[in-house]
Amino acid sequence: MIKMNQEKINEILELWESSNYSGNKDEFANVDFENVNFKNANLEDANFNNANLENAYFYNANLEDAYFNNANLENAYFNNANFYNVNFYNANLKNANLENAYFYNVNFYNANLEDANLKNAKFSDKLIIKNNKRSYYAESDYYCWIFEGIIKIGCEVHSYKNWKSFTDKEILKMDGKKALKFWKKEKEIILKIHDDL
Repeated sequence: MIKMNQEKINEILELWESSNYSGNKDEFANVDFENVNFKNANLEDANFNNANLENAYFYNANLEDAYFNNANLENAYFNNANFYNVNFYNANLKNANLENAYFYNVNFYNANLEDANLKNAKFSDKLIIKNNKRSYYAESDYYCWIFEGIIKIGCEVHSYKNWKSFTDKEILKMDGKKALKFWKKEKEIILKIHDDL
């Protein structure tokens, strides 16, 4: 795997920004970007398939229509990033920081989201988090998607571990008294469904 330095990355990004650029954006596929900085970068349509992005920094980056299929994103930092129509098929997002990120029509099919930080992340209903183990629970005030390691309730998506340990105060912040009433009533059932996957 080729290692690309920051100078070369900045050169490519500058080329992409030029008004007369009409090529594809495949230069980043199969490349080693460990510890690289993509802060504020416009990475629309970028192809990061099979890339190593461990510890990469994507703060406030625009990742619209980007591809991260089979990419290693362990410990990557995506705070405030825009994920619109992004593919993470088979991607490794273990310990990735996705706080305050915006997700619309995102595909996490078979992705590893173990211990990923999804605090305050904004999700549309067009979210795909699929693997061999998943369940849907509709007998409640909120739609609940239950995946191995991840649970989406309404617009809130958090790790199983976090849902299990949320305090009443944290649940209240999500959607007020309605959320707390729901969680007190349904918590045991939802966590049991996850345990039985």
